[in-house]
Amino acid sequence: MKIVTEKEEREHYEKVMGWIGKVVWYMLQSGDVFLRDDLINELRQHKREAPTKEIKNLLDDAIKKVQR
Repeated sequence: MKIVTEKEEREHYEKVMGWIGKVVWYMLQSGDVFLRDDLINELRQHKREAPTKEIKNLLDDAIKKVQR
């Protein structure tokens, strides 16, 4: 079991929030009104298209945070 330091946890949190922010910004540019489910669907789409496993994991965590 990996022990995560506070610094590593913070860095992970910032990366996850960065992905949520990028997707929200992209959605806001459309000018359309969107709901949380729309954001989750867009995050899932980015996850499917993600080039690396690390990004897929970050997007998976982002989806979990938004679903809460």
